Amino acid sequence: MSWVLYRLPSLSIRGFIDNSGRDKREEKKTRRRSSRWRCSLFSPVIAVVDRCWSFKDALSELLALLVGRLAFAGAADPRRSLLEFTGGCYFGGCTASPIASGKGEIRRRKRQRERRLVAALSGTKYGDVYDCIDFYKQPAFDHPLLKDHNFHPKMKPTLSRMKKNSSDSTTTWSSMIWSKDERCPFGTVPIKRITKDDLLRQKYMPPPEDAIFDVSNNSSEPKGGYISSQGYQVAIAQTLTNPNNKFTGAGMITNFYNPHVEDGQHSACRLKIQKDSDIIQVGWRVDPTLYGDSKTRLFIHSQFGKTDCFNTLCPGFVHVDTGTPLDMSYMDSLTHRGVDGYEETMYIERDSVNGNWWLLLSSDYAQVGFWPQRIFTGLTSFAMNVEWGGVVYSPPGVPKPPMGSSFFPIRNNLCDAFCRSIAVLNKNGKTIQVDKVTTHVDNPNVYKVLFERLGNDKESYLFFLYGGPGESAQV
Repeated sequence: MSWVLYRLPSLSIRGFIDNSGRDKREEKKTRRRSSRWRCSLFSPVIAVVDRCWSFKDALSELLALLVGRLAFAGAADPRRSLLEFTGGCYFGGCTASPIASGKGEIRRRKRQRERRLVAALSGTKYGDVYDCIDFYKQPAFDHPLLKDHNFHPKMKPTLSRMKKNSSDSTTTWSSMIWSKDERCPFGTVPIKRITKDDLLRQKYMPPPEDAIFDVSNNSSEPKGGYISSQGYQVAIAQTLTNPNNKFTGAGMITNFYNPHVEDGQHSACRLKIQKDSDIIQVGWRVDPTLYGDSKTRLFIHSQFGKTDCFNTLCPGFVHVDTGTPLDMSYMDSLTHRGVDGYEETMYIERDSVNGNWWLLLSSDYAQVGFWPQRIFTGLTSFAMNVEWGGVVYSPPGVPKPPMGSSFFPIRNNLCDAFCRSIAVLNKNGKTIQVDKVTTHVDNPNVYKVLFERLGNDKESYLFFLYGGPGESAQV
């Protein structure tokens, strides 16, 4: 009597085989035949995964799947149960999976990339390598709520105001970053190639920012208190808090800096929309933990339920544009103090027909992609709060890094980090320029903000100016 190991895609079990009277050579043949069973037995149970792990990983995976299904079946809101149970890390695509890590995860991601790959771009001017992934095989569709979707590469939003771009147009930014005049073929999207180091760094990502703005009255007076998460500090402007706020989008025009940060720190500028626990953000950031370098890069971020996700590191955001990576570098577009630099237009707008939230970039409003309505619970309709400005993070006990230009604002848009022409869209989709905000700074000794109109007799804009040297400069 002996035990034979049956190797299956997501689990390994031991089968009991009677080998009485067989010699050792025949037993070895039996084991080899048994190992070829892979993918045949229990395939309905393990359809959510397509990899062979160690016995320990496989057992954890199976247990999580069974418990998750039980929770899913008995929950009051079944759409949320499996999502919250897994912490937003789905079996098909989350980089920072709590049950899949180490060498097994690295091998799985490599096989997954090879299956999805259509073509490989030669890379960007900054050394980044992107793969052109089939639109229908991008990480977004690993989300359990997006399995039965009708999305396609030619999707365009229905917006209340006309945009002058086509999603097929080549944006200025995408043409600036590629080493050659390249973009992915139609029907594919650029996804950054994940390395072993990328996966290892995910273990050190800080917890998500969980800030709550508390206003003591419902008047239009800019009064209130902002509570930042441990390790985070902000210098922001926010829409006046009103329980009747109904926003279908927001936008800004911002410039780019490259504040100095150390490992474990990050410094960013963002546009943030929120309702309840659902949050969507877009902006630029310097983040060695997220990106593995200290370049100024585009980022998007979404938070819903217990899911906390940057760019395409886990499912949710549906990428459409073939030439704009979600983590592209802005190093050629940095502002140098005293010199008129580049600006970027960033908008998040809700599709008036299906409720998807679209990311629009550049002055031609390039339609980069969208967050589907169905992954949210709060942002299924309108947003209630909008923020613009800077945020930094340092681990506990570490001085906070610089923000924005690394200097206090001096009422000069050639020297200051800014978000200008900030706007919201009302419930009817009409764009409204924001001229009244509530401002907040966690530490006025190291960061400051100003909200003022700057320009000349012919042209002027409202600017939200922010920034500061941080605590590091005082050490």
